[in-house]
Amino acid sequence: MVLASGNRVLRMHTLVEVQHLTRKELLRGLVGLSDEDACRSAGRINPNGWIVGHLSWLEHAIFVAGPRCSEVEPEYRVFAMDSPPSIPRLGEVIVLWHAACEVADVWLNAATEKNMLELFTVPIIEPLLENAGTLLARNIFHDWCHIDEISAIRQIGVTTPRSS
Repeated sequence: MVLASGNRVLRMHTLVEVQHLTRKELLRGLVGLSDEDACRSAGRINPNGWIVGHLSWLEHAIFVAGPRCSEVEPEYRVFAMDSPPSIPRLGEVIVLWHAACEVADVWLNAATEKNMLELFTVPIIEPLLENAGTLLARNIFHDWCHIDEISAIRQIGVTTPRSS
């Protein structure tokens, strides 16, 4: 993808392009999913609504809190790996996810090869020190695992709401 910046044209970093593609695939996997269906799950698998909230949390932790050396905001922390189960409405977590992506894109869309080598301390369960490129690759793989999970939940036609 090519971005215009003033009088010059910048090429987006390849990993950032893959992240944008991954986000599009997540949204494609949610097309037609109702709030009611997003609250359903199978056994120990989290509901799709929670999964979207969880992806929001990690996006925010890595590419908003990480570069700022700040803590993850409370509305995202409820979807951390160690958080208790919850059943959020899909409409609410989609708004949260878009907000996280929008703020993360400030850093991502400007990232260069040099930026990808910067070390971030990411405030997840235990602080994780990694370079930005490695974190982005891990985030992409993590997102795809959950995109597959969303697809699986939809394919098996789960009909039982999960209790929290």
